[in-house]
Amino acid sequence: MNCWRRIQLVVGLITFTLTALMMVELSKLNNDIVIAIDNPTLVSTTNSSNNNNNNIRRWGCDRKETPFIFIHIGKAGGGEIRRKIAAAAIDYNRGGDWRNSNKDDHYYPIIADQDDDNDANGSIRHGKFCNSGYQNFYIPNKGGNTVSKSFEGSKPCNATTPLGHAIGCSGQYQQKRCQGCNMNGVSNSTICDVIYVGHNMLGNEMHWLPPKYLSRWWHQYWYRNDNSSSSYNISQDDYFDRIYQGFHSIMPNQQYPQWCTKNNISRPYQIYSRNTDYTIDRENPVLMECSRIAALKADAEIEAYWKLLGNKPNNYSPLYASLPLHRVVMLREPISWLKSKFYWHKEYLKCACDDIKCAKNWADSRARLYIYYLCGEDCLSRYQTKTITLEEMTNQAEDNLRNSFSVVGLLNETESFYDMIEMRLSYMNMSQRLPAELSGGRHASGKGKNITEYNRCSDVFESETFRQRLREEYPSVAAAERLYYLGVEVNRFQNEELQHCTRKRR
Repeated sequence: MNCWRRIQLVVGLITFTLTALMMVELSKLNNDIVIAIDNPTLVSTTNSSNNNNNNIRRWGCDRKETPFIFIHIGKAGGGEIRRKIAAAAIDYNRGGDWRNSNKDDHYYPIIADQDDDNDANGSIRHGKFCNSGYQNFYIPNKGGNTVSKSFEGSKPCNATTPLGHAIGCSGQYQQKRCQGCNMNGVSNSTICDVIYVGHNMLGNEMHWLPPKYLSRWWHQYWYRNDNSSSSYNISQDDYFDRIYQGFHSIMPNQQYPQWCTKNNISRPYQIYSRNTDYTIDRENPVLMECSRIAALKADAEIEAYWKLLGNKPNNYSPLYASLPLHRVVMLREPISWLKSKFYWHKEYLKCACDDIKCAKNWADSRARLYIYYLCGEDCLSRYQTKTITLEEMTNQAEDNLRNSFSVVGLLNETESFYDMIEMRLSYMNMSQRLPAELSGGRHASGKGKNITEYNRCSDVFESETFRQRLREEYPSVAAAERLYYLGVEVNRFQNEELQHCTRKRR
């Protein structure tokens, strides 16, 4: 063997060894990333003064879980973002008609897992865009027959917990505009390839995620049969099984277990009537009674199970964080946001912008709305029934920000938000330029307003004296600010994490 051949062999051995070592390290890194989302370490920040970056969840890079949910907090730049997400699909050619998801053959390339029950070959699935296709569900108002009006439309629901919402108030089973949850028309899908944008609060997905998806998730993440533990309580199994059966009961037309044992019926494909009014008089009274019973039963079971697991009462953020999906949100500084809401809803016709007492008619309720979006639809339900405090809502929203949003963006850093989405998720191409007819579309607040007064109010809302008076008079405003500045912290942490991703924006 000549000298040159020996040198080649030595170099080859060194290269092979270094490559093997590198693959081992990459494997460890990939495992860490998978664990970060599949078995997240969830950290509660309730009553914690040491909110450092170690308490923010890592999600990893190039993820492929669905559904993807953009939570659009109105007047926080969401209109442009929704258009951008629509145009991020392959074969997008809808132009200005971006809301119509059935107009072209667009799709988001979702790489299936090898162990996926619905696609064992690991092929590319076609994720579908959906805009505002799911209704909101609120507690019916006492003494009346209405539920809260919303952009997507509203339906009555008596539940006050995430699982009560899921089991007692299942949304319309098949929606023409949102087909991604039905894989090739299969009704018992364990996946939901929907890219959804809407004004719904966090937690609205509990109504439209497929029953089999929910039951699989419940068993995978929340089964706690640890007989070796001294704290193990046999009633844990009992409550777990009841909730598990509840998820099975919302399979449409399933005879056992029954969704409504009182009336001896299974869940129909459509619980709610198709009327577009905000009244509940036209709803089927039998099904509404069944829904109420199922919701309250599920509420009681999850509350008992939650207590047995030793979790914080009135804080269901770990449930939201454990769902294998991605939520993203854009945040705007709250008092600037309140100014925009003041003009958008024409509150200036009723109140002077610097009238602190009159602000109770708009600032207090809208600051709570800001919190609801981040806390969850269940928080609004509990606040309506006076079973949760403002502080408890803020704590759950805070934990959600740290654990349940894989991307938290800031309105004044929109391009960075797009970068973060693309690096986080393998199937999103946020670099595609918006067609001319798709750009713009910003909503001007308070058309016809008095410009002189508007300019004066702009100075008022920027004044720290006014801001401090607003915080002191309305704790909801201070709570919303607390969440925003935590969101800034989460954004900075996520940005730093994503800088280590190999995939950059196209």
